[in-house]
Amino acid sequence: MSTNMSQSARPGIYFFAIVPPEPVYGNIREIQEYVEKEYRTHEAMKRPVHTTLIAPFEAPVPVERELIDFTNNFAVKEKPFEVCIDGFGEFHQTTIYVKPIESPEIMGMQKRLSKEFAKVYSRGKSRGPSYGFHPHITIAFRDLSRPMFDKAWHEFESKIFRRRFILNHICLMKYDHGWKTIQKGIFAGNPPGAEHSELSLFG
Repeated sequence: MSTNMSQSARPGIYFFAIVPPEPVYGNIREIQEYVEKEYRTHEAMKRPVHTTLIAPFEAPVPVERELIDFTNNFAVKEKPFEVCIDGFGEFHQTTIYVKPIESPEIMGMQKRLSKEFAKVYSRGKSRGPSYGFHPHITIAFRDLSRPMFDKAWHEFESKIFRRRFILNHICLMKYDHGWKTIQKGIFAGNPPGAEHSELSLFG
């Protein structure tokens, strides 16, 4: 994949993500809406409900087709697996998130994706920093003030929220007046109907 940008080509901004299916997506969006109203934080609502697999990066728009092909070629080597969500976590007293469990399956898939992507995309200034993979689905960050963080975390740190779903694809996202999925990479052995995985409780 070529990453040399011409002077005239305006780069696109992309990232790879897990986007949970309904009804899990809607459940988490409702939490984000509640937090936005109660704690006056809006940033999480500007993005789809997601777990970032590879942080946003720039690439020339002409190589978008190569990114789509990469997404498909990676996904066809993967198999569906269960993602379990259990409770809430926080980063640096600034961010609150829904917490997917760091299972061998999700950690291994992200590691393979990152490794394969690094082979075709150089880690230069046009790519955001990487701090290691800690799966999370943000419900409040960036514009959450410290007093509001303290109040919100007091509410959420012991709150029970448990869901699970079958992950059968990854998403290639692009920023175009908001983040949009431009390609779903469907995993091999995708069971019929898995796109609409059922909500379930566990624990």
